[in-house]
Amino acid sequence: MNKISESYEITVKRTDDQSVKIIDNLNGSGNGDQEKEVLNGLLSTPKFISSKYFYDAKGSKLFEDITKLEEYYLTRTEKSILKLLGNKLNLEYHNLNIIEFGSGDHTKIRLLLKQIPEDVLQTITYYPIDISPSAIEKSAKNLLAEFPSLQIGGILTDFMQTISLPDFENKSLF
Repeated sequence: MNKISESYEITVKRTDDQSVKIIDNLNGSGNGDQEKEVLNGLLSTPKFISSKYFYDAKGSKLFEDITKLEEYYLTRTEKSILKLLGNKLNLEYHNLNIIEFGSGDHTKIRLLLKQIPEDVLQTITYYPIDISPSAIEKSAKNLLAEFPSLQIGGILTDFMQTISLPDFENKSLF
C-alpha cells in the first residue's frame, strides 16, 4: 500500500462522543499543485477547472440534489439494486470492512446496513471514500445516529490520483 497522508478526527456528538478518524490524502497534493492545476486549466483552450474543486459543502449538497432529479437515474438504480439484492448477497458480515468509493451522502450504504443484524453491525467498520470532507463528516454523523454500534473511518482522496488505503486487518468488501 502507499504511504497514508495526514489524518484528523471529528467527534460525533452522542452520549459517548464517538470520534471518526478521517485519513486526508488531499493534503498530500499541496496547495502549490492545486494552484498549478487550476492555472493550467485557465490557460488552456478551452478553459476549464476540474469539477473536484466544486465539492465543498455547497457543491456536495448541489450534487445530492442532482441525484434526486428524474433524469439522474444512476443513484436511483443503485438504491433499487441494494433494496432488492442486499439481503440476498449471502455475505458473511462479521468483522468486515465495507469500503465505498465515491460515497457521497449515506443513503445507499444505509440501505445495506439496515439489512444487517445489530449484533453483527457492531463488528463492521465502514470506510466512505470521497473528495468532499463535508460529505464524509455529514454521512458519519447521520449513520452513527442511526447505527450507534457501527465503526466508521473516512478517507478523503482525489480519484484522479493514486488512492492510498490503510492496511485492513479484517476482510473487506468494496
